[in-house]
Amino acid sequence: MSMPTAIEIKTKKLGVLIRSARQQSGQTADESAQLLGVSAAEFQAFELGEQAPSLLQLEILAYYWGLSVEYFWENELLADQVKAPAQVNHG
Repeated sequence: MSMPTAIEIKTKKLGVLIRSARQQSGQTADESAQLLGVSAAEFQAFELGEQAPSLLQLEILAYYWGLSVEYFWENELLADQVKAPAQVNHG
């Protein structure tokens, strides 16, 4: 079995970022697929990192999800970027 290539690893990472952003947006996978004009199976392949969306598709998702397209090149999930409320010490 061969080691994954850099492109395969980046595609998997992109899939994780896409799923995180979609979940944070509250949009379903089917809604996102319709937005891009792709099948639900193709969108699922994006989220699973089996297939990479085009730059135009990433721009569309970023626009509708209220993100900058640069998010898809970052190393942090949206859920991780949300700051937890500060804990107050009543003591």
